Amino acid sequence: MAEVNATIEARLVKVVQTTIQDKCDDGSLKRGMADDIEKSVISQVDDQVNSSMVKIVRRKVKEEMTKRDLAADIVGRVQVKMESRLDEMVGSNIKEKYAADDIVGCVQLKVESRLDEIIGVKIKEKYAADDILLRKILDDTKLVKN
Repeated sequence: MAEVNATIEARLVKVVQTTIQDKCDDGSLKRGMADDIEKSVISQVDDQVNSSMVKIVRRKVKEEMTKRDLAADIVGRVQVKMESRLDEMVGSNIKEKYAADDIVGCVQLKVESRLDEIIGVKIKEKYAADDILLRKILDDTKLVKN
């Protein structure tokens, strides 16, 4: 930026000096007027340099704001992706937990069903044994009556 300012000033000073020298060579310019014109031209050069500086500063500020906005966008996108990934992980863990609970529930139902079958068989065996005993008693009683 310093180089740009120096280049602009050098060019403007050269133009001013050339203009003043041309006027002096013509003899159409007196020394006092030359000083006034020089001050006026230098003032104009300063104004133009300041204007150029303001433009450069504004451009730099815009560039920095754009960089900041891009950085904020990138950070926002990363946060969204991280939150999405965390949501997926939590969802996956919840699904795994429910799947494990379902497996445990199925195993419990099968165990209970098997126990029910075993108990049912035992009850049937007991009733069958009692039934056989009862028939035997009845048969023995009939034999005694006859």
